[in-house]
Amino acid sequence: MEDFTLLATAEDNCSVQSVTQSIPSGTVLSTGSYSITLEVTDASGNTADCTFDLNVNDTELPTIACPSTQTRLVNGRYRNRIHYSKR
Repeated sequence: MEDFTLLATAEDNCSVQSVTQSIPSGTVLSTGSYSITLEVTDASGNTADCTFDLNVNDTELPTIACPSTQTRLVNGRYRNRIHYSKR
């Protein structure tokens, strides 16, 4: 997950000490909806927060590469037996 604190606008009449987010940057998220809270703390220890929704969608289709044409040689005894495995 990206660092949404970089998108926040935090101001204070003295100074802003930190801006944090509820799900840390770099966290790997599955598809779904998440509620993200950003919290700002000023030099006096006062805090304020805001919350927004993050929707994680997977719209990329999977890909597959098939092998080239395959040829198998069989002898008379096993000519009807070609083994393969399903995945």
